[in-house]
Amino acid sequence: MRAHTTGAISHKALYPLGKGPWLLCSLLPLALGACVDLTDLDTELGDPCSSAVSITLGRSMSGQLTLDDCVQADGAYGDRWSLDLSSRTSIVINVTSPLFDGVLELHDSTGNLIGYGDDFIGPTNARITESLPAGSYVITVRSIRAGAIGQYELSVGLAADCGPLGDLTLGVPVTGTLAASDCLSEWDSFMDHWSLTLTSTQKLRLDVQSTDFDEIILIRDERGDIIESSDWGGPTGSARLETELAAGNWTISVTAPDEGFRGDYDLTVDIAPPCTPGKELVLGETVRGEIAPTDCLMDGWMPADSFGLTIDQETPIDIRVKSTDLDPLLILQDQNGRDIAVGWSVLQDGIAQIHMSLAPGSYSLFVTAGSDPPEGSYQLTVTESVCADPLPIALGESVEGSLDATDCLRAGGAYQDSWRLVLPNDITVRIDLESDDFDAFLVLQDSVGDTIETNDDGGVGFNSRIDRLLTAGTYEIRASSFGEGQIGAYRLTVAAPPAPMTAAMTTETPTGSRAKVAAESGSPSELLSRIRLEYQAGRKEASRWHDDEIPRF
Repeated sequence: MRAHTTGAISHKALYPLGKGPWLLCSLLPLALGACVDLTDLDTELGDPCSSAVSITLGRSMSGQLTLDDCVQADGAYGDRWSLDLSSRTSIVINVTSPLFDGVLELHDSTGNLIGYGDDFIGPTNARITESLPAGSYVITVRSIRAGAIGQYELSVGLAADCGPLGDLTLGVPVTGTLAASDCLSEWDSFMDHWSLTLTSTQKLRLDVQSTDFDEIILIRDERGDIIESSDWGGPTGSARLETELAAGNWTISVTAPDEGFRGDYDLTVDIAPPCTPGKELVLGETVRGEIAPTDCLMDGWMPADSFGLTIDQETPIDIRVKSTDLDPLLILQDQNGRDIAVGWSVLQDGIAQIHMSLAPGSYSLFVTAGSDPPEGSYQLTVTESVCADPLPIALGESVEGSLDATDCLRAGGAYQDSWRLVLPNDITVRIDLESDDFDAFLVLQDSVGDTIETNDDGGVGFNSRIDRLLTAGTYEIRASSFGEGQIGAYRLTVAAPPAPMTAAMTTETPTGSRAKVAAESGSPSELLSRIRLEYQAGRKEASRWHDDEIPRF
């Protein structure tokens, strides 16, 4: 080891004398300089892997990795420095070198590694910031690469003041600057703190924007623990965090993802805009809109546009939103704010739809997105759903059809196709509805629309069958599904049943490979809850700063 120190009073330097001798010179302002021969410093210190040179808080010392230094397990050379602290102290240790890629290791008095630093502000510098109790410590300066040698500068000082820069007021922007003199984050990036005091629980939106670095915003509780974080979600990819905070004192931290990033930023903390019904929609109307970062926030923190819809009488409606910019999501609520229907892009084709019959009343409709980023334009259409005229089917005939999202709805919200059957004579008929795609459901009505019979699992497995004696006349057969929202191909057959007559209905539990879909779909609130959780999980996955990955104090 070759070393010299610089301090407020003394300035020490190494001067080579010929090939071997080195002098440690103290240049005092009020005294003559004195030099000490350090040619045999390593010999005097003893084993370079067990001895250490003392360094004190507030000092900067120069050193040199040489071929005589302690050899680490990976073949790198290292110098050892001892540090004694008389009380708990927050310190920052820096090493810089133009000749090798420096690494810092900090060990306690028992030899346990308690701190490590590498690549701070440039590829060859290192820093450790720690709050240490009183005691003795060893700092090892080494290179990342085996065999590297050369000069370096080591300093140990007090860590920067990590107190807040000021108090935040809701709705009032502040500006700040990340600089090399700042406090350091848990991952050694520069960081500023701001205080936020709330007198009541508030839903908040926090925004940080910078053109100089990739922003990260953190919320800390009174103990300094990070409770939430975000590095995306705002305009043009900036950091946005939307949350609900209780009354109390909070710390808002602004930092960057990596060491060394610095620059100016703008920080705003404000009340999150609530979602209340906006424009009143009229059946048959088409509107164009845009999901933007400034939109209101639904539960689950999804930005949304809101609309009102009033229904005067029982009406089957079709609500459809199309977008080429985002993955649209529709949420319909009743006047009590209860989720009653959810529509999303099942085929991920940019089209979301709600197709159902609404009772008289007032409703709220929200257009949002489950995509990243949740921004973009869309087209919304609300129309009355009109059922097509029934298609003909004759006795002894088998036809193929399909249920899709454009079909008419029966009570309960399931899609249905209508078929007209004309019988010239009284006859016993067997009606079979079979599908490999959905749980079949049959409805048989007379000429005035009264329901004669329904059947769910009267056929094989989850297929439907009606066996019934019908008088001459006109009937309507509705091919549908047991659960709402089910689509797919089917086969409808009308024939005379074989003799002997089989039972029209069965009380046995159907056996089949497909489970009941209606029981799986859940209520709109349960479905929306899952979508919201998936949306939030997607946002976390997109962010590199997962809650369980953020270091704690």
